[in-house]
Amino acid sequence: YIISFFLLLIVISYAAAQYYRPGILETLNRELKNSINGDFKIGQLDFTIFDQFPNFSIALSEVYLRGPRYDRFHQDFFKADKIYVHVNLLHLFQGVIDLKSIAVKNGSIFIFRTAEGYSNTDVFKKNKTGTTETTDNSLSLGLEKILFEDTRVSYVDSLKKKSFDVKFINTAIDIVESHSSRRFSLEGKLRFGGLIFNNEKGGYLSGIPARAKLDLEFIPIRQRLIIHPSELQFIKSTV
Repeated sequence: YIISFFLLLIVISYAAAQYYRPGILETLNRELKNSINGDFKIGQLDFTIFDQFPNFSIALSEVYLRGPRYDRFHQDFFKADKIYVHVNLLHLFQGVIDLKSIAVKNGSIFIFRTAEGYSNTDVFKKNKTGTTETTDNSLSLGLEKILFEDTRVSYVDSLKKKSFDVKFINTAIDIVESHSSRRFSLEGKLRFGGLIFNNEKGGYLSGIPARAKLDLEFIPIRQRLIIHPSELQFIKSTV
């Protein structure tokens, strides 16, 4: 009886989610497009309980985010084969989408600055307070956890001739936000593609795997990054 009741609950939840799917997709596209300069696309939207069972997840497939100068540079700011958005089922039925926790699989984030000073971070609209714009309460943007699986993050600064490249193989990031800073606790497996701080001296950690346990804090008003006691475990050493 318990198993039958549980299965019935899953079926009812899935059916209700399918009923609300057109509205959910419309809300996501509308709100995200209102917050960006450029083009955002979700190839497909579905629902699953198997990503973080028994939590309910929205599964987004073939997703990309492109900046306003994509026609010139031909580089997506972000793309992913799959994104799982873990949601509050009760809020979902009320038409509110909580973006509290997401999982990105087979994705990439590419940030660049040209020698002329242009940066593709202009893909995000900013209001007068410097925060991302939203138009109503149907989309709750307050990420507390991000899971990266086989996702590459790259930054290339042609102006200062610096770059870094890292692939998060299986990594979790917990985010705590206060009125003055954001705290990031990062833990999991990753592989460095390379770090270049001075182009004339060459790069570091090219193709090197590691296990990270990092405690970082970013203060936006001062543009300052603080590294609290952290650890990087390599094959033969620990930093």
